[in-house]
Amino acid sequence: MNALGVPEMDVARLVCSAALLEPKQPFFDWLRMVHSSTGVRIERIHFPEEDTVWLIPPIPRFSTHEACKQFLKELKPRVLRACLAGFILKADQLATVDESNFDQFFELKVRDKLRSIKDLFS
Repeated sequence: MNALGVPEMDVARLVCSAALLEPKQPFFDWLRMVHSSTGVRIERIHFPEEDTVWLIPPIPRFSTHEACKQFLKELKPRVLRACLAGFILKADQLATVDESNFDQFFELKVRDKLRSIKDLFS
């Protein structure tokens, strides 16, 4: 366990799971509205190959399914803040930064296993 009380990851050995972040249409609508109010013109803002993947502790290392769900719930506002920062926006441009806003704007998909391509060449 680390300082946050969540299981450690072994990235060198890829002992982790993945959380895939897929933006939903309401996020793009909101983003266009915010940028247009600042005079920034956006041609195209979504490239699916750029959807964020977060490495998270391995799902089996959580003591219960509920512990994993709680971890993901607490992670959502932090991820939302990071996404806003990626678009050079501040969290205060959104009324509230919480799990419900995250769920409105993004879909979070979790994958239990990651494999290294090196495994194919060993």
